[in-house]
Parts: sequence; structure tokens; C-alpha cells
Amino acid sequence: MRLLMKSITRSPTADFVIQHLFTTALFSFFFLFAFSSRSYGSDLTLTEYLSQVQQANPTLRSSTLRAKALEHRVDPAGTWDDPFIAGGVDQVPFDGGMGSVTRYQISQTIPFPGKLSAKSSVAENRASSAKSDSETFSREITVLATTGLF
Repeated sequence: MRLLMKSITRSPTADFVIQHLFTTALFSFFFLFAFSSRSYGSDLTLTEYLSQVQQANPTLRSSTLRAKALEHRVDPAGTWDDPFIAGGVDQVPFDGGMGSVTRYQISQTIPFPGKLSAKSSVAENRASSAKSDSETFSREITVLATTGLF
């Protein structure tokens, strides 16, 4: 049994999904019991209930913001690195004489052809994946909340 438990490992993504499903179920049941009583006023329609669940879920908000953040990283991924500019004064001249020498330096890294387009496509794929994950999580919350309501 011990060998079996050591050979079965879950990926961090699976743990993330399980944690989010548990959090979603917890929020859904909270809203189910919180708004099911007549003492709170009028009955909720399904669309009102789902909008409240969507707005109150911090995990959904964080996954949406993560997707937006990764979308903003696409354009900078395809640009060159910043140039390096320096200037300074050396107190010891090269020829051994008295005085100082002023040095200036400018450098720019030029990437290998195709590297920037590859970085840009990786960033696009990550942003697309995060957006899909956010949409999937939103649909899961909707299904769990609807199941909990009925």
C-alpha cells in the first residue's frame, strides 16, 4: 500500500483545480442557504443568483485578473532588451600621465533571428491558456451554483 501511495502523484494543476472546485462548492452552498430563507425579501431569479455567485467568488476574480495580466505580457515579449548606456570618469589615465579619462559606453543586445517571435508566441499561448482556464472555471461555478440552487 505504501508503494502504491508513493507512485501516485498529483500535479500542481490538479491540486489547483481541486482546491478551486472545493472553494466554488463552498461559496455555492453559502449562497444557497443564505438566500433561500423568506426573511431576506423577494425570491431570487436564476440569473440574479448566478450573477451574485460570480461577483462574490474571489477565485474567479483572481483567475480573470491573471488572464488579463498575461494578455498584457504579450507585446513586451516580442521587443528587444533595453540598451545599456554608461558614462564615467577614471582617475588613472592609460598613458600614466596626470589627469583623468572620461569613458562612455553604449551597448545593445541583438537577439538571434526568430527568438523574439518565439517568445511572443509563447506569451500568446500562455495568455490564451489562462483565458480558457478562467472561462472554464466560470462555467464550473455556474454549473455548481445552478445544481446547488435546484
